[in-house]
Amino acid sequence: LPANLQQPLHMQSTTPSVANGKDDMRGWLYKWTNYLKGYQKRWFVLQAGVLSYYRSQDEMTHTCRGTVYLESA
Repeated sequence: LPANLQQPLHMQSTTPSVANGKDDMRGWLYKWTNYLKGYQKRWFVLQAGVLSYYRSQDEMTHTCRGTVYLESA
């Protein structure tokens, strides 16, 4: 890992909420991107067992960049 990413990872602006009886989490994480060959800050949302990510919080009104269904992962 690059020196600036060897620190313990902390989520920023994590906002737990309750929707439909399930806990939701959202916050910034660094994700490896092959296109740019490095770590990029992305906005992640965990909701009802589905982990999705976006380039920014504003992008949430559009299509997400990727999704992982954790129940089947």
